[in-house]
Amino acid sequence: MPAEPTAQLLSFLRAKTMLIVLDNCEHMVAACREFLTAVLAVAPAVRFLTTSRHVLGIGGEQLLPIRPLSVPDRYVADQTDDAVALFADRATFALPHFTVNEDNCDTVLGICSRLDGIPLAIELVVPWLRVMSASDVLTRLDDTFALLTAEAAARPSRQQTLIAAVDWSFALCAPRRADAVGAGVGVHRRVHRRGRRPRCAPTSGFPHRRC
Repeated sequence: MPAEPTAQLLSFLRAKTMLIVLDNCEHMVAACREFLTAVLAVAPAVRFLTTSRHVLGIGGEQLLPIRPLSVPDRYVADQTDDAVALFADRATFALPHFTVNEDNCDTVLGICSRLDGIPLAIELVVPWLRVMSASDVLTRLDDTFALLTAEAAARPSRQQTLIAAVDWSFALCAPRRADAVGAGVGVHRRVHRRGRRPRCAPTSGFPHRRC
């Protein structure tokens, strides 16, 4: 870390009582470890909440594993802590009167299972209930996963699911809207060693809109 900015930051934090959140630390484990160690040495009232696929290895570190939501083998009404419950909750934003019931529960279970219970993938798929049925969503998901590229198929299952969910959602955009999305974001197509997909960042002045 550069000495002068680091010294300024440590001086600022020295007497602070606060929570600092650091996301995706696995991409810079050594740098994050160095930063946290330096801060905690001079600012004992500062606490950190970090997300990482790797342990940072800092004294006092406490781990809370976060796994995908469970997908039950069968629908259980009033279940509140599984993938189906998240699907049902988010679906009401797309369709206020949507409910999971005996008629559609198998389809919803199929969607959640196809998405491996990953919350972000569910969030990406659910809005399409505005324009297609749950059965159509499941059918199109099956088509998308069947067409995974060889490069994507070589990735871990969790990454395959997110890649397919994003590609599926974008592919459903009308051509005009898809062009707008392409014009309104900067796409960085470098393949990093950490194996992430291209990242998109909104350009200035472009409204945030759903496809």
